[in-house]
Amino acid sequence: MTDAALVDEIVGLVRQAAKIGPHVAIGAESRLVEDLAIDSLDLVGVFLKIQDHFDVCLLYT
Repeated sequence: MTDAALVDEIVGLVRQAAKIGPHVAIGAESRLVEDLAIDSLDLVGVFLKIQDHFDVCLLYT
């Protein structure tokens, strides 16, 4: 998988979990809270969706 394909896949997961429409520009440098205004509950949803999709464990510190 290329870097661009990975970014596209993650952007899709973020859009889905945080219910962000296609009119909002999201890229590799986008900050979830500061740029996309994702609240804490949706942020947890984003993390869980990424963990499930890629079968990884994200640590929160």
